[in-house]
Amino acid sequence: MAHADIVDGRIVVQTHWNEKELVKRIPGVRWDATKRLWTLPISWAAGVQLSGVFRDQITYGEALRAWAVEERRKRIEPALRLRELTDDATL
Repeated sequence: MAHADIVDGRIVVQTHWNEKELVKRIPGVRWDATKRLWTLPISWAAGVQLSGVFRDQITYGEALRAWAVEERRKRIEPALRLRELTDDATL
């Protein structure tokens, strides 16, 4: 089972050999040969794609979970509320 967390300002994904083709589907993913893990820039889109590709075959570390909760609270939910207001105004 894959595992993702935040390390040194990037999302790191540890996978088994048979999950290589799955993780390669995520745009922006890079293989770090020195650390022997996959990395992604920290973004909401990367998190959504991770969960979409791996579904229930991935676990998340505390740092990534905390970042996602804060990102959703500070940026995603306000943007969704603004979109709803804009949609209502055009009707």
